[in-house]
Amino acid sequence: MNSRLMLIYLTSFVSPFSTNAVLALVPDLKGAFDATAPQILTSVTAYMIPYALLMLISGATSDSYGRRQIATAGLGIFAVGSAVIVFSPDLSVFLAGRAVQGAGFALVQPILQALLGDIVPHEELGKAMGYSNGASAAGVASGPLVAGVLALIDWRGVFVFTAIYAIIALLLFLKLFEDDRVTERPEEGIITVLKKGAKSKGIIPLCIAGFLTFLSYIGMMSFVSDLLSLPPLRLDESYIGIVLGIAGLSGVAISPFSGRVSDRFGRFSGSAIGFSIMIAALILITLSSSTIEYIITLSLLRVGTSFSWASMLATSVEISPKYKGAVSSIFNTVRYSGYALAPVAFTPLYNSVDVKAIGYAGAIGTAGAFICIALARLILNKEEGRSYKSAR
Repeated sequence: MNSRLMLIYLTSFVSPFSTNAVLALVPDLKGAFDATAPQILTSVTAYMIPYALLMLISGATSDSYGRRQIATAGLGIFAVGSAVIVFSPDLSVFLAGRAVQGAGFALVQPILQALLGDIVPHEELGKAMGYSNGASAAGVASGPLVAGVLALIDWRGVFVFTAIYAIIALLLFLKLFEDDRVTERPEEGIITVLKKGAKSKGIIPLCIAGFLTFLSYIGMMSFVSDLLSLPPLRLDESYIGIVLGIAGLSGVAISPFSGRVSDRFGRFSGSAIGFSIMIAALILITLSSSTIEYIITLSLLRVGTSFSWASMLATSVEISPKYKGAVSSIFNTVRYSGYALAPVAFTPLYNSVDVKAIGYAGAIGTAGAFICIALARLILNKEEGRSYKSAR
């Protein structure tokens, strides 16, 4: 594996690490800021709203002006946001730091996927997306584990780590991608590039599928840590971190395999496997009552998302080779909007019913994502058929 690919994968790690660390820190942050769990979980929305919105332009900008400049700027902003969190005296400053982090990584995420589309051959793209998703899963897994340990000393240590990590990644981008420079102004402006990316066949159902997948998955994950801290389990931060970490490790283990399945059997088949596992897991979580059962069902949920994302991410950079950065921006903006809205959308359900209702709602949302992917595949197959006929 070459150094550029390794850097892309390692950079994919830090954002999910930071976000999932917060999920494990909910009980500790409740005490530190004298806040409720839903108030702490607004930090997910504070991160994800600028993250989702700014991604709309970052990938398209990189299509026109180069990947390196935008990615390094984003990593620098992310590091500043981490520093703000480290020194936050209250919840409002903490939320502001999370928003700065989200804005920073919004400039990075679509570019990572576009870079994979640039440097990886088509027949290996699913595998590459699988590895990238595996790196994200490693962040998901290690975030709660590291946060649970550091919370025993000081929860702020998590964000000292993310600041240092982002700065190192920034320096490596400057070195390894130093030839990624634009020598002349592009013929098309950013708005034009975005418009052309938005007209790509199949992008609308693909984006809806991504939105529903994150809405369903994060809707469940946002409240699991608080649920585990309450009776009858009453787990503390370190044990919550272990439960979420073990579940995340299943995503790390399966991601390379899920990418290969996508390459060998097709993007739709990979997605179908993932959504089927997700639906089953979300229903089984509602029946869980012990720590072991939660570990098993949450692990299944993470495996399902690994299959789904490997296929959807590969599709997002294939449907428009010329404007892959723009398509990646649009897809990521919409799918992470689901991530941003999930804690807010499911709070009334959590308060009025319980986590079981979230599980069932998530299963319905995932089924909707499955239908959207099937529709996207039909549109793309039809377009490919037209291209074949015109080529003849």
